[in-house]
Amino acid sequence: MRMVHTFAGNAALAVEFSRTARDKQRLAVYEDRDRIARDLHDLVIQHLFAIGLGLQGVLPKVVQPEVADTLSGYVDDLDTTIRDVRRTIFSLQESEEVASGLRGRILRTVAGAATVLRFEPSLTMEGPVDSVVSEALGAQLLAVIGEALTNVARHAKATRVDIRVWVDTPARSVTVVILDDGIGPRSDDVPGQGTVNMATRARQAGGIFTLCEGELGGAEITWSAPLNLTS
Repeated sequence: MRMVHTFAGNAALAVEFSRTARDKQRLAVYEDRDRIARDLHDLVIQHLFAIGLGLQGVLPKVVQPEVADTLSGYVDDLDTTIRDVRRTIFSLQESEEVASGLRGRILRTVAGAATVLRFEPSLTMEGPVDSVVSEALGAQLLAVIGEALTNVARHAKATRVDIRVWVDTPARSVTVVILDDGIGPRSDDVPGQGTVNMATRARQAGGIFTLCEGELGGAEITWSAPLNLTS
């Protein structure tokens, strides 16, 4: 019996060592993927943006229509490349275990809106979105993003939408800001059902909701809630 107990203990120890080694290897892979994602965002995308802005600055000076059309096509190609790189960044930051996590669901919601918007919104996510945002709060957040994008598609006539989602760990809050360059809100506007829904969701989550004119010229929506919503 002593031999059996000793063997069982050694086997358990071997399994634990194997599991630890596997976890370390997985962590190293994730750290590598995070580094690649940061490099893509901080270096490649910024460089592509600079090239695109340079080409846009040259366009008004081009007098030959065919050359201007060619340059405009290159600018569109750069925009497409930037969107592809962003998708790659998000896929690198999303582990196999959280393939259906909040990051993935936000990404799919935003990508799905491209069909009705006829362009793909810009999306950035910061902080531990998957690990600290509860299922209930994540559902509210997704609903707000969906409502906002639906409002833009129906009313704003926008050509650009920027979305930023971030978790402030010290403040224990999650915030989403959505801006567009379309028709902004007016002081005499009567809030539509979508706006009312977003405000209600903020109130139910113990957070805040604001709608005002944003820096892109259209609407700016800010929705923020504490991380303590669990049901």
